[in-house]
Formats: sequence, C-alpha cells, structure tokens
Amino acid sequence: MKLTDVRSELKKLTADNRKTIRKIRVYLESRHLNEFVFYETYSDIVGMALEYQERGQDFSEAVGMNYRDFCRSLIKSAQRQTWAERFLDDIQWIWRCGFFLIPMLYLFVLLFEDWSPARHEGAVLIAPVSYVVKYCALAMIVIVGWYLVKRAVYTSPKITFGLYLSSILLGFLLMDNLQRRFVDSSPWRIHVLVWMACALLLLVASKLAKRLVAKSVALYRGIKKNK
Repeated sequence: MKLTDVRSELKKLTADNRKTIRKIRVYLESRHLNEFVFYETYSDIVGMALEYQERGQDFSEAVGMNYRDFCRSLIKSAQRQTWAERFLDDIQWIWRCGFFLIPMLYLFVLLFEDWSPARHEGAVLIAPVSYVVKYCALAMIVIVGWYLVKRAVYTSPKITFGLYLSSILLGFLLMDNLQRRFVDSSPWRIHVLVWMACALLLLVASKLAKRLVAKSVALYRGIKKNK
C-alpha cells in the first residue's frame, strides 16, 4: 500500500481508531525500523484497523490493553536501520533546526531589536558569532533531548519530560555563561534566505539519501533471505 493510500484509508477510520493508530505510529517511529519495513508494517496495521471497523469492532480489541506489546510482537524480528540510515535520519533534525533557527533569530530582531545584540540590513542578519553559537548549541540540546524523550517516554513520562525541560533550562544558562567567557563576539553576516535555501537543500538531500540507502538495504536483505 502506498503512503497516499494509507492516508486515504486513515480518513475512513473513526476518531478513536485514528488515536490508537497515532500512538502505534509514534511507538514504531522510536524503534528505528528500516523505512520500507516501517511503512509496510504501518500500512498493514491501518488495513487491519479498517477491517475491524468494517466488522463493527473497535481496533483496540485487537491491540489489547497494552499497544506496546502488540507492536513488539509485530516487529520482534523486523529489520532495523543500519548505521548509515540512523546517521542520515538523525542529521535531518539538524537541518530542520538550521532551517528555522536563523529565521527565528531574524524575526526576533525585527520585533524586538532593542532587546537583541543582533541587527539586520534587509534580509541580512548581523549577529555576534557567540550569539549564534549559543542558540545553535541550545537547539542541539533540544534535538538530542527530544531524541532521548522519544526513546524513554513509554516507561516514565513524567520523569523523562521533567529531565528534558530541566536540561533545556540548564543548557541555556550554561551556554549563556560560555558565550560571555570563551566565544568570539565578532559580527557574522547571514543572509536569511540563502541560509534557509541551503538548509532546505541539505534536508531534502539527506532525506533522499536515507531513502535510497533504506531501499538498497531492504532489497539486499530481501534477496539474501530468499536465497
């Protein structure tokens, strides 16, 4: 089933069934499955939910009380991502962050120029290197923290989210102190539109590369399994 077909099937499900499917998808995404294995498994689950609904049954009956156990049984021997897929998958978060970070700093300068050490000339953001480094480092803390949250949120959500928010606050204080003490404060000129174009290009390139690697690995292991 193609991704477009899965989306159209999802629209046929009830709100409760879509909610169950959403929880299952989030869990499956955190297990680092091969991309093609993930979509194949996900489309099978959506099709299963639709069959239950057409029979007048709630999909939660098939899943049971704990959807995590249901998912584990489905992916027990499923193909995981290789290191190359993991790298390309994780680096997409960095490009997403880069795409939004500089425009957000630029927007802040436009709205609150008196409160920021940066300034602008048209679409060019002129900011101290230390200022940009601080927020890039903070953004990385947010990204890495969210990655860890996705891995641990199913066991102790309150503790996990508490640690995540605390790490962001401590990270901000630490980066602010390091910025003042060790990082160069010379101005850096960044053309916001060029920055966004480069970040978007890198995001698309890494996404296509990951898909190509995932497809190659899935086909190779499929051929090897059939021998």
